[in-house]
This record gives sequence, structure tokens and C-alpha cells, in this order.
Amino acid sequence: CLYKCSRSIFLAGDSAGGGLAIAISLKAQEEGIKPAEALILLSPWVDQCPSSLPGKFEENHKFYDFLSTQCVLNFSRHYCKGLSREEKTWASTKDPLISMVNANPKALKLLPPSLILAVFRT
Repeated sequence: CLYKCSRSIFLAGDSAGGGLAIAISLKAQEEGIKPAEALILLSPWVDQCPSSLPGKFEENHKFYDFLSTQCVLNFSRHYCKGLSREEKTWASTKDPLISMVNANPKALKLLPPSLILAVFRT
């Protein structure tokens, strides 16, 4: 209903919800629908593909996530199942609506103003 809503709509999400807020905004652009006024993203999950960082996922994971590596991989597998437009395998999907790191940089520049908060633990 974004095309009927006022400009006072804000999208917000934490983790996968943050990724969904970005995906909704990207899809709205794609469909020519008026975007939300702003995004509020709390540690948004923008890369569902651990294979995009070969050999680095497990190494880096312990610093930025409070869930176990296996738990994150299971969540990602379920989140991506059947959602990819191009490939049906979750580990190799490049769909920018699933992994926003694969979005066109021009599309990302057109996202609404965003407040992004993330946690890094040592």
C-alpha cells in the first residue's frame, strides 16, 4: 500500500527485518512506487550468502553476530529457500532482494535517508 500512503511512512527492522526494509525499498523503486520517507535499520542483514566471502564468513562471524555460525547458516537457508529469481540454491544467490550487497549501486544511492545502527563486539 506504499503507493497510497502518505510521505510519513518509515520502514524499520532489526537484523533480517532490516534487510526486508531495504528489500521493500528496492522493490518499490523497481515497481515505480513512492518509497518510504526513511529507513531505520538495526544491524541489518544485507548478505544472505556466506559464500560471498569465501573463507571469511566463519572468521568474521564471531565478531558481529551473537548467534552461532550454524544457526545463522540455517536461518539463511530457510530465508532464501525458493526466493531467488535466478538460482534456486541459497548459497549462490545473487538476488539483490535477498542479499542487498548485490544490488545495483545506483539503486542503493536512491534509497530513502537511512539511520543504520550496528554492533561490533570484540
